[in-house]
Amino acid sequence: MPLVEDCLLEVGRGRGVWLAPQPLETVMPPGNLRWIPVTDAERFDLAVVWSDRAPQPLITRLVAEVRALTGHDQRLHAA
Repeated sequence: MPLVEDCLLEVGRGRGVWLAPQPLETVMPPGNLRWIPVTDAERFDLAVVWSDRAPQPLITRLVAEVRALTGHDQRLHAA
């Protein structure tokens, strides 16, 4: 599995494109990359995976952030 940095390096070298999470644009300097939001894509499932040795407070925060970003809680309350 390639690292985020590896993917960005390959794109920067002109060896492809990559669909990256939008928040990544705010923490990675653009360099010779161009970030374009994909606004007309169909919805897709997202799996979040972590090590069983990860600290519980970190996992709690991770799950909360993913739910907030994806609108997971809003969809549950709307149903």
